[in-house]
Amino acid sequence: MPQSGRGDGLQEGPPELRTERVAGEYDAATAATVDGLRTSGKPVTEAVAQILPFLDAPPAGLTAVLEGRRIAFAADPGSAARLDDITRKLLESR
Repeated sequence: MPQSGRGDGLQEGPPELRTERVAGEYDAATAATVDGLRTSGKPVTEAVAQILPFLDAPPAGLTAVLEGRRIAFAADPGSAARLDDITRKLLESR
C-alpha cells in the first residue's frame, strides 16, 4: 500500500515538533525499500552526533567517517574534483 505525505520527508509544523521520516507515495518495490530504511536507519540526531567531533575539530585532509570512527579510503583526485565542481554548481544555483 502506498505511503502518503508531503513527499519531501519532512512533517509540517514548528521545528520542535517535527520528526525525521520518509514520506511520499511509492510503488511496491520502493515501499519495501522505505520500510527497510525505517527499521535500519538512524535518527538524524544520532547520525549527526557521530560526525560532529570531526566537524568541530577537523583532521587534516579529506576525512571519511563511519559509525563515529575515521576510516581510511582511497581518494581519486579526479572524482573529488568532479564532486567539488558539481557541488559548487548546485550551491550557486540555489
